This record gives sequence, C-alpha cells and structure tokens, in this order.
Amino acid sequence: MELDGVGLASSNIVRFPNVVDLEKFGPSPCTPPSASNRLRIGFVGRLGPVKRPELLLHVVSELCKRGVNATAIFVGPYRDAAFSSLFRSTMTRLNIEDRVTHVDFTDDVASVMRDEMDVFALPSRSEGLPGALVEAMASGLPVVVTDAGSMREHVQESGAGLVVPADAVAFADALQSVAGDFGARRIHGDSARRYAETTFGSAHAAQVYLSALRLP
Repeated sequence: MELDGVGLASSNIVRFPNVVDLEKFGPSPCTPPSASNRLRIGFVGRLGPVKRPELLLHVVSELCKRGVNATAIFVGPYRDAAFSSLFRSTMTRLNIEDRVTHVDFTDDVASVMRDEMDVFALPSRSEGLPGALVEAMASGLPVVVTDAGSMREHVQESGAGLVVPADAVAFADALQSVAGDFGARRIHGDSARRYAETTFGSAHAAQVYLSALRLP
C-alpha cells in the first residue's frame, strides 16, 4: 500500500513469504473429540487491545454454557499492567479462572501448539500476517480468525479454518464447529499444513528470492 502511494509500479514489487521451520512446527496429532467434549483453544501473541485476547475469555464462558468442556491457553506477555488487571478481572467475573492457562514466555511454542491446542484462535483488530498464525498452520491446527490484515486471504485460500466477526457468539459457533467435529477438524488441519508447506516453507521462500534476483 505504502509503495503504491509513492508511485512504485506493482510489477516492481515482490512479496516475500513468511518462513516457518516445518520440521520444528510439525503437524499436531489429530485425535477424535474425547468423551468429555474437550476443546482446547490456543492463542499466541502479546496480550493487549490490538489482538483482543479478552474476547476469547467470553468465548470460553459461552462454550461452557453450551456444555462444551472448553479451556484456553494464552502464550505471550501482557502489554502492560493495566491490561493484565483487565484480563484477570474478566476471568474472575466470568468465573473461568480454572479454565485458563497463561504462559508468559516459552522458547518452545511448537510443543505447546502440538500438545496443548486443538484449535488456534486470533481475534485481532489489526494485523499484517502474524507469525503465530503461520506457525499454527504449520502445526496442522485448524484456525479461527478475524478479518484483519492478510489473515482472511491466507485462511480462505488454504481452507485452514474460518474467518468470523469479533463477536463471542460467532467465535464460539466457529470454534465449536471446527474443532468439535473430528472430520472438519482433520480437513482444516491437513489443509493448513499443506498450505504452510507450499507457501511458508524455506524452499518456497528461497525460490521467490532467486526469482526476484534474476536479471531481465
């Protein structure tokens, strides 16, 4: 957008893809929903107003009202003390403290995605293409996101999940349908992994670089 604004021709602009370590972020085991109707929602990113993680607290509450055994794990630091206070008070008000795990820092996000998430959710207000979404797709997780930045483009093109409004009921509907249905979860997860392999793998990125460097 900015380059277009200064008059640079689109034919002279090359978009380089995000790159993810496909070996590190391997596909998560896609197991059928348990008898307890468990749904583990994952979020990775800075906890603050831009990414709206607090919305997922309302989603967990809504799902529990529907009889779904929903939990959420949030990986990332709080933006500041004020947002930490807001986030914690919201958990208390909704009475879901025992259903929420917060990991401030880990150097092994891949293991958390693989072992502790059934579906990845990102209700951001604004984005570019978040690295956490790329990593979730490489992990073979179905995803549910808002229409921010290029998330819609990649999620819809890949078939990795759903794009929904920033509304707790809409997110709950989507998460329940994607992860609660084993067939849908497997289809979305497999599609996410295949797309990550062909779009965000190092081999593809290298080919884009080489093509851009070729002289006319």
